[in-house]
Amino acid sequence: MTQRFFVAATLAILALVLGGAASAERERSAGALTFQPAPQIAPEDIAIFWPLGSSSGGKSDNPLNQGFGVNTRGGFDAWLTQWIKPLYNKGFRRLIIHNPLGNDPATNSMDLDQVYDAYEHGRGWNVAEFDAMLERIGREMPGMEIIVYIGTRTEDIAAASNEGRQRDHLIRSASMFLFTKILDHEHVTIAFDAAMNYEDDSPERYLVDMVRAYKRRQGHEVYVEPLPSRAWERDYSWIALERYYARKLAMVARSAAPEGIRIFNTPGDFKAWNNDAWAWLSDCVRKGHTPALGWDLGARGKSPWAGMSAAQIARRASAEASRPASRP
Repeated sequence: MTQRFFVAATLAILALVLGGAASAERERSAGALTFQPAPQIAPEDIAIFWPLGSSSGGKSDNPLNQGFGVNTRGGFDAWLTQWIKPLYNKGFRRLIIHNPLGNDPATNSMDLDQVYDAYEHGRGWNVAEFDAMLERIGREMPGMEIIVYIGTRTEDIAAASNEGRQRDHLIRSASMFLFTKILDHEHVTIAFDAAMNYEDDSPERYLVDMVRAYKRRQGHEVYVEPLPSRAWERDYSWIALERYYARKLAMVARSAAPEGIRIFNTPGDFKAWNNDAWAWLSDCVRKGHTPALGWDLGARGKSPWAGMSAAQIARRASAEASRPASRP
């Protein structure tokens, strides 16, 4: 009796121990399935946004609108040496060059056919300097990815199409890719301004599709602005200014392609986040979006990351993102 009791008790204890172990293992397994690692961002995934030319409708005395780009401020060589090389030395490896050839002085617009406009106005030299600048970055700054942010369809392209000048329309639309070496550079990709305006069956839509197919062979996506909204854009990566993303587009972005770039460059972007730039940056990290830091925020005295390296910003942003979000 005593022996049988001892055996029964031992078996009961073993059952409890083994059952507890199995329960703990199930809990660990369940935990492994539900565990979410803390969000992180790598230094090389932080972009710098640099507007060489302003957007359409800027003031006529804006120096960014003059001379198709940077020539009046020392040219592309000076820009690379004085501004971009130091950013590269701080660990930044993604650079968004906004409107590189500037606005058409006749219309003050940021055009899809800005290369054609440059040649029409006798500024072919600016196109050649632009090509040389892209080549120099590839040679002197290995690992740097360039996103060239070009304009949208404007009156001259629309007029050529409406007047039956299809050849002129196609050349104007494709001039950035016909008259530059931009497609040949494997460290360069494209962002298309206001591509949400391109109808599903428009020539510009097919141009964007073809450029995307070519760049994908080089390992890049292309970006449409501000967020995919038409049927043909649904799986495209996107790029948007933060004040528009925060005010109007955040709900749409939740169902859009996951790869997106959010640009933080203006007082309106600060206002959208109650002047808390780190809260914005940590939100980008949580959602897996690429943060693009405006080039001149430090000059305005508002940048919390002025003088910081990419690694320092990434560490702080990752730490901030691991805490509970202050807003949905």
